[in-house]
Amino acid sequence: IREVGRASGALQDSSDVGATVRYCSDLSTWLSWGFGACYLVLESMVVKALSPTVGTLPLLVKYGVPSLSAAFISLLGVSDRSAAQTLAEHFDSTGRPVSLSEIQAWVDDNEGSFDQMITGSDLRTELLRRQVFGGGVPPLPYMFARLRARGTIKTGQFLSFQRENGSLLARDELNTLIGEVEVRDVEEVVRFSEGALHEIAGVAMGGEESEGIRLAVIRLSPDRDLP
Repeated sequence: IREVGRASGALQDSSDVGATVRYCSDLSTWLSWGFGACYLVLESMVVKALSPTVGTLPLLVKYGVPSLSAAFISLLGVSDRSAAQTLAEHFDSTGRPVSLSEIQAWVDDNEGSFDQMITGSDLRTELLRRQVFGGGVPPLPYMFARLRARGTIKTGQFLSFQRENGSLLARDELNTLIGEVEVRDVEEVVRFSEGALHEIAGVAMGGEESEGIRLAVIRLSPDRDLP
């Protein structure tokens, strides 16, 4: 990947492995937002409803996993793709519906059994256990908030945030205004972003518009703006 990046000009000749890894991470974010924008365009052009699977593509691309359950587990803080897929297989075997709230509840219920789910005795497996579950489940890199929608929001849709006159606005991949974060959640979201709203994003989890759309607010790459 590094050599291809150098040849194409995406990476400098002096780029090391660390720079290559960061670029791949950023690329997955850029692609996920691009696929999200394409989904909105297709949805406006196609009379027949698109498959819900198309709407999950941005999450799958961002985390580099083949299933929505593995993507949600990655969203909950498991950074290793192999571990996320292994845990997703255990979750899927339960037959529970695939949603972020269901997987979070499953994580809470099975915390003590996770080290047994990642089997093996090699060094990599041991490192995975320590990274993912050493001392329990790591602090979750997300928070929840409510959004007052100004239009239809699809489950799994990515949103960016913008502060304006005390309000916190949410925009989609095309920079269209989608809604406002509930007043009671504004300061919490700003605090979570540590003053850098461009480094976080909201993922729509659904819900009744009258009660506010539920958002999972997640951290993005700390050293890159969204495209």
